[in-house]
Amino acid sequence: MFCRRMGRLWRTLVVGILAVSVGVCSAAGENAAVEIPRVNDDDLEIKLFAKAPLIVHPIGAVVDQQGRLLVIESHTHFRPADYEGPQTDKIVILTDTNGDGAADARQTFFSGTTHTMGIAVHPDGAIYLATRNEILRLEDHDHDGRAERSRRVVFLETEGAYPHNGLSGLEFDLLGNLFFGMGENLGAEYTLHGADGRKIHDQAEGGNIFFCTADGEKLRRIATGFWNPFGVCRDIHGRIFAVDNDPSATGCRLLHVVEGGNYGYQYRYGRSGLHPFVSWRGGLPGSLPMVSYVGEGPCELISYESNGFPERYRGRLLTACWSEHRLESFELRPEGASFRATRTSLVQGGADFRPVGIAVDHEGALFLTDWVKKDYNLHGHGRVWRLQAKTSKTAGENIASSADYPPGMLSPQRRLREQAVRRALAQNKVSFLWALSRQLRNIGARAAALEALLTISPLPDDVKHVATNDPSPAMRAQAIRGLATVSLAKGGELDFIRQHFFQDGQAAEIELAALPARNRPADAAILSDYLAHDDPFIRSAAIHQLAAAPELLQRLENAPPPKSALARANLMLAHRRSGRANVQQVLERALQDQDPLVQFMAVKWIADERLQSFRPQMKRGLDQAGVSPDLFMAYATALARIDGQSGDEQKVLAAMTPRLAIAGVAPALKVMILRGVSTLAERGRESKVRLKLAALRPLLQAHDAALKLEAVRFLAASLLEGRDTILAAIVRDNSAPESVRCQAILGLAPGAESHQDLLLEQAASASEPRAEEALRALLNVGLNAKQKRLLEEIGRSHPRRAALTARLLEPAAADASQAPPEAAALLKRLRQRGLLQAGRAEVGRRIFEHAKLAKCASCHMNEGRGSRVGPDLTAIGRQSERAVILESILQPNKNVAPHYVAWRILTAEGRIHTGFLVQQTQEDQTYIDDKGQMFTLLNQDIETTDSLSTSIMPTGLLANLTDQEIVDLLAYLTVKR
Repeated sequence: MFCRRMGRLWRTLVVGILAVSVGVCSAAGENAAVEIPRVNDDDLEIKLFAKAPLIVHPIGAVVDQQGRLLVIESHTHFRPADYEGPQTDKIVILTDTNGDGAADARQTFFSGTTHTMGIAVHPDGAIYLATRNEILRLEDHDHDGRAERSRRVVFLETEGAYPHNGLSGLEFDLLGNLFFGMGENLGAEYTLHGADGRKIHDQAEGGNIFFCTADGEKLRRIATGFWNPFGVCRDIHGRIFAVDNDPSATGCRLLHVVEGGNYGYQYRYGRSGLHPFVSWRGGLPGSLPMVSYVGEGPCELISYESNGFPERYRGRLLTACWSEHRLESFELRPEGASFRATRTSLVQGGADFRPVGIAVDHEGALFLTDWVKKDYNLHGHGRVWRLQAKTSKTAGENIASSADYPPGMLSPQRRLREQAVRRALAQNKVSFLWALSRQLRNIGARAAALEALLTISPLPDDVKHVATNDPSPAMRAQAIRGLATVSLAKGGELDFIRQHFFQDGQAAEIELAALPARNRPADAAILSDYLAHDDPFIRSAAIHQLAAAPELLQRLENAPPPKSALARANLMLAHRRSGRANVQQVLERALQDQDPLVQFMAVKWIADERLQSFRPQMKRGLDQAGVSPDLFMAYATALARIDGQSGDEQKVLAAMTPRLAIAGVAPALKVMILRGVSTLAERGRESKVRLKLAALRPLLQAHDAALKLEAVRFLAASLLEGRDTILAAIVRDNSAPESVRCQAILGLAPGAESHQDLLLEQAASASEPRAEEALRALLNVGLNAKQKRLLEEIGRSHPRRAALTARLLEPAAADASQAPPEAAALLKRLRQRGLLQAGRAEVGRRIFEHAKLAKCASCHMNEGRGSRVGPDLTAIGRQSERAVILESILQPNKNVAPHYVAWRILTAEGRIHTGFLVQQTQEDQTYIDDKGQMFTLLNQDIETTDSLSTSIMPTGLLANLTDQEIVDLLAYLTVKR
């Protein structure tokens, strides 16, 4: 449930983990065995708390202020025609009346809603419900277990009706203001209504996170670019996190959510998440990266702050992953202005463990709701589990309190701390809060007190003390954020921030918190520099700040443009977000920019808003030669959108494919179409865009060398019948250009055993490029004595081929396990041999794509070809020098971004696999290992998945290359495209 692939045919799931079982009556009255999920922590245990028929189809859960467990029981989620249950959803209270640790009674708290998706308890005790189209406030004034009053807080007006992608993810701040998520709504137009008449209207932009007061007033969008942010939570410092279900196969995400953040997804560009206009990992200007991957189908997210579990769990984020049958734990650590996380599996179940909701009870244990079955349709099953410490603790009201503080203020339980702080605030006991903010041994108490102090007007001086003196960077950042927010609203404290936190060398988290104070005219130039900052969160904040300050944008408009292309692209985004831009002027200038990144972002703006006036420019851009594959797709998508067609990349390419057969279409355009179609296949997707051999043959015979080369590349990457026969014929064709014949040899390399005679013939030919390519293709091919003698003769007769023949004759000489040299030492060696200036970019391209050598294309894209598993290297020549590129190849573990970490996967059979996550589905996960090989594991067979600090890129990557091949590869990578 709550996963991305609706309507998919399911494979049969087989339980892969042995477990202890207990008897249970199913909804149909049959005895069945319940598999007990495995807990991967010896200090914790899990017990079955409730089961069908006492509870069926449980979704969200919450423990209210009276300690009662309230569970959403769905009766409207994909309701079968013959379903005999209630007509609407219910909120039920499950109770253990005899104290045996299992629920034995239920009571209906509320009913009447449809497609109920989330539940939360407000600080004042009210219960909030999120349905697909509204958020309700429920009140039980007499505490009889029944809501006497319900009131609508927010309403979503839309024709969208799918259950999973409306409103969800409820979370409150200390004072009860509400954060909530909204899914991508299948791109349907919508209007979100607040209680005070405020409206937010949009269409096809992707999911969002919004904010409003407890009464539904002051509605605003916090961030956008999600798929379905089902789970939203707030940590003790007020930072917001979300888990995001993903489109297609790009991986679910844990995200740090900030004001004005854009997390990269737009529904208008299809469900794959792979369109160049979509940035799932923070790769586009203005978009933000993830903290970590999350298991498939994340539904709920909490920040654990209690004493029911061991101390090490304090501050961890926990999420329920429906498809992977597990509860995952994330230990955060600072990374620049944001975080990275260590991800582990805390609870792992079998095929019939489908966790959805998480609720913390008053003892610090967790209730986990369990949908049980893989079926989206209502099926009559359901369970609730309780995860608890094996050694119980008492979490009373006065635990860890002191005579100096009211009860609960120093409690290890966040619920009690925040209740006590709110009481102190209501009673104007500010002195308690001042003292509490300096309780250095209790960061939870300090954070709660600080959050309360930030609501007082005028702000107490203690806030400034925390901002400058607290030993915790998180506390200081929290104080600075509060100072900036309150000051911008009421005035008065910005000078303090400028005085103390604008110095060079500030930590990125502090720099980000202080950035809103850069709102004076003199700050325009500094914000312009921030647009090219190394930290994406600071770049995003600078865009947000400029968009909100038209006078600063005006100053930059009259100043020379930033030297950095990234800064120019981000400045354009600031103009766009401001809503005050002279659109024609800004876009005309951007389209004429010399950097393709700025052009690309301008075309994206035109496509997003279907700006008809720019159609001639989009047409000219599409027809021009030499554009990058992404810019080509940008122009094609913009034209399609302007003409009222879909922006989905497959549909865009499908509409363009017929042009391949039109004689008058420019060869350069045909090259780009072929490259785009091939890229879809190389991404491992089930492409709807297919090209038959009959359509490819004329392109293989084209007079234009570039088109002929691209057709051969397409053929080599395809599974078309007769592929090898055609490639072999091209190799033998003396009239074909050398580059085309070399490409055909590259295409034969994976099956070289079947073409040994042809390859040996080419290895002995007078053509140096073809001979080298043939010798590379023969790698790992078993050779007989006669063939080895021929290779020895080739090496003697052709000195330039000696290193290549030696590699075939003495493979042990290339030891990939040897320690790689330092980049500086390798560059020195290459320079001394006079090779650094002898690199051949075209040869380097073939080495990049070679299945037996560098295997770069198995993970990376360049010029629109390859895989998007790792970073796109198309622009690396403009971004990095040779030494930096060499260092990243030789020492791949030195700097690993959080979305490129490797994973250690332990299976139920005890086997350990290591790889980078390529895609997730409801049934399985696909990884790529350090040899470039894909492998797939069933979710049910995975015991644990732990992130590593290393890259899957092997450290000995260059050990099997000759020095000439190294400089050829560098020549290709350092081309400034």
